[in-house]
Amino acid sequence: MYTVSVSQTLTPSFLITYKVSICDANITSYHALKSMINNP
Repeated sequence: MYTVSVSQTLTPSFLITYKVSICDANITSYHALKSMINNP
């Protein structure tokens, strides 16, 4: 377990990485869905 100070220091970068990965996943699934619709 991390100490509170360590987790407070690391939290911003964790949140940024989490948000970026979710955004990448959304963009990827969007393009996949779009290509499926365009090429049935």
